[in-house]
Amino acid sequence: MELYVANAFTGERFGGNPAGVVPLGQAPFPPEADMQRIAALIKHSETAFVRESGAGAFSLRYYSPCMEVDLCGHATIAAFRVLYAEKALPAGDYRIETRAGALGLRLEEDAVWLDMAPGRIRHMLPSEEALAVYASLGLSEADAPEGLPACVVGTGLDDIMLPVKSLASLQAASLDREALIKLSRRYGVAGAHLFCLDDPHCTAHCRNFAPLYDIDEECATGTANGALTHYLHQQGVIPLGQEQRFLQGEAMGRPSVIRSRTDEQGHICIGGGAVIMIAGELR
Repeated sequence: MELYVANAFTGERFGGNPAGVVPLGQAPFPPEADMQRIAALIKHSETAFVRESGAGAFSLRYYSPCMEVDLCGHATIAAFRVLYAEKALPAGDYRIETRAGALGLRLEEDAVWLDMAPGRIRHMLPSEEALAVYASLGLSEADAPEGLPACVVGTGLDDIMLPVKSLASLQAASLDREALIKLSRRYGVAGAHLFCLDDPHCTAHCRNFAPLYDIDEECATGTANGALTHYLHQQGVIPLGQEQRFLQGEAMGRPSVIRSRTDEQGHICIGGGAVIMIAGELR
């Protein structure tokens, strides 16, 4: 069985978000216990198992070191860059099946673009609830900007969108692991996605914390930035029809660039490149 590690949302060898990739060809998925063990062995936040299911169609399953997850944007980007580079998969349009549903994917020469599920704002957090989330990250009401609410948003996987008023507040965030795990279970989310809008050279700087999935901090999250794209449009911050650029991973020394595109109907795609770091074989 072939195993790869590829860094998604970067063009640099040591940047971006590393993911495990296991191409299966047309073979069936291994037993679930084996996929979980392989993900734990690879140790990155997610590992994608990729099976060709038909002409132009693939089935994907994603495992963190401790559990299966429904969808993972950066692992999908990594997987299709591996297939493009190592398996001579041509550029073009593809269809993928995930536990979060069927999604379109476009493979380009320098990027993979993944369709997101329709965006939804599931729950606006009242002030007291929002302050509990800020507190779980070592922040307070003083770090919250006016006019941007904290809320649960998803485009296939739900996260708490948590605005902060400055880069200083973003950099000061410090995880209370057990508190955020409890809140993530309460709201049925993967974690909290912090962002600030005070840099004119990008749409937002972001940090993502998902300890419920044994990921204390994630250096690039495609699904969360898809949700953030929907949130910012709904709040009137960004228009439809323009490409957005999110910077993440700076606090971890793994700078990542996540791009998003929207059409005039509000359909969201998340895109980026990837670099293969390791190729090997499980014997």
